[in-house]
Amino acid sequence: MKESYYIYNNEAIACCTILSVLKKARSMSIAKLCLVLPFLLDDRTVSLLLTYLGKKVTIKELVSNNSSRFSSFNQRFKVLLPVLVNSIMILHDAKLVELSQKVIKISNTDIVIDDYGERLDKINQVSSVFANMLDNQDQTELYKILKIQL
Repeated sequence: MKESYYIYNNEAIACCTILSVLKKARSMSIAKLCLVLPFLLDDRTVSLLLTYLGKKVTIKELVSNNSSRFSSFNQRFKVLLPVLVNSIMILHDAKLVELSQKVIKISNTDIVIDDYGERLDKINQVSSVFANMLDNQDQTELYKILKIQL
């Protein structure tokens, strides 16, 4: 991946993205949280999710109907893991999230993530759709659908 990818997808945008999803989901397994950044920091995937606002769709349907957009998902997943870990630690140190052995939970739902730019506005719009998609799916099945190789 290009160096600009790391600049574009930094801990600041990652923290806001994680908080946006956790505001909707309240808590999430760490395994599922690992899927948030490769999905929502990819502009093409966010644009795709915007077309599903107000509709029910599963991750499996999304991936099978748009396989070309998910061909690099495993690579995005691996590249963004350090950003995810750093972001979780920043949020934990700021007392915005609580960590347990397998779950991360938002500490304060009054956090406002608005007016931080067009990119984050779009991520906020799709975060509830995405949180619902993750909530309704087994995490082992999600990793198989997305062809994640650990």
